Amino acid sequence: MEGLIFFGIFLIGGIVMFAVRAQKQRVAAAWNVAARQLGMDIHQGSTFSNPKITGRVDEMSIRVDTVTRNSGNNSQTFTRYRVKYPSPGVDFELQRQTGFSTITKFFGAQDVEIGDQRFDDAFVVKSDQPDMVAAAITPTRRTTLLQLTAAFPGIRIKDTQLQWEKRGVATNPDHIVTVVRRLIGAGFVISGIDGAERALDDAIAARNEGELGEAAERAREASGAFRELLEVRRMEAETAAEAGAPEAAELLAEVAVELPDDDEIRGWQERIAAPPKPAPAPAASTEPDPITADEISQELFGESRLSFETSRLFDEQFNGKIVRWSGPVKSAREYRRDSDLGEEPGTRAVVTVAQIENDLYGQTTVDAVVGLPPGTSNVLRGQTVTFQGTLTKVDAMMRNLFVTEAQVVG
Repeated sequence: MEGLIFFGIFLIGGIVMFAVRAQKQRVAAAWNVAARQLGMDIHQGSTFSNPKITGRVDEMSIRVDTVTRNSGNNSQTFTRYRVKYPSPGVDFELQRQTGFSTITKFFGAQDVEIGDQRFDDAFVVKSDQPDMVAAAITPTRRTTLLQLTAAFPGIRIKDTQLQWEKRGVATNPDHIVTVVRRLIGAGFVISGIDGAERALDDAIAARNEGELGEAAERAREASGAFRELLEVRRMEAETAAEAGAPEAAELLAEVAVELPDDDEIRGWQERIAAPPKPAPAPAASTEPDPITADEISQELFGESRLSFETSRLFDEQFNGKIVRWSGPVKSAREYRRDSDLGEEPGTRAVVTVAQIENDLYGQTTVDAVVGLPPGTSNVLRGQTVTFQGTLTKVDAMMRNLFVTEAQVVG
């Protein structure tokens, strides 16, 4: 009997050792492939340690390694990605807004306001130079940081370093390459190397105004001027996909070569490749759907989704619905043609229609970009209006809903 017990223990030990060795081999193979694709150095691990990847890109240093954290009797190993870069000249540290953040601010904790509601609702900003932070965190930087937080939950952001940890030891070289390149791209923008911190300001300004088609054009111009910057080309591809631009598929394919495991890029490629949704059948009635702006906004924007997921949800549930909503007019102007609203002359009005809670951005507003008949812009400015029209498009990043063929009612 004792012999059988000893044999069982020996057998189990052998199986465990075989499994550990096989896992070590998978990790070593993946990290060697990733280091080679990144053009960086690989430091081989041992029986008791995992490999490390290190390297430099321009003025940035990159390190991928593992760290084990203990909690009571349990331990967990994480893959850790770190990118260090020169400071943009202003020190800051960002933390996600949480319910606890609200409490600490009530008792005097620092939170520098940038003046961009999306950004201020998402982050607590700490700095020893509060008077300089708002100017330093440009629109391009703000958008980059918001997208980083959505893509890499729990990422730690400082003026000189990005650090992200993912549970487990990475065994997919495409994933390692994608994370490292995304963080390097963000490092260019945050540090301001090669002027990247303002590369997309014009495109982002257009999106803020609800001009998605114009934003795609400005992103295209930025990409031409900053062709070597992956982050700029990635945002160009996403903006083109969101706007439905014909060149989106080609742009996404180019970026996918460098970011082979990017969920957002892959998701947009699948959205574009899927058969288009049939146009909604003409409504038997012109009566609006009873869904409110708050309800649709909470459904689309209440959770942290990647933009292609929000776009898909909009098409599946809300595209083509006739709505009747009210809100204050933020802006109104005439147009001869509009890539978002139609080829015929009209009035473009931006109307705030909802305010919701988002699990990433906190309390946030939702605007409707409304196509109205021409000649009504002077009447609309500064007013609260009720309009009725057809939902046709969504800009997930800016949380804008597009309504065409609309009329002022009531």
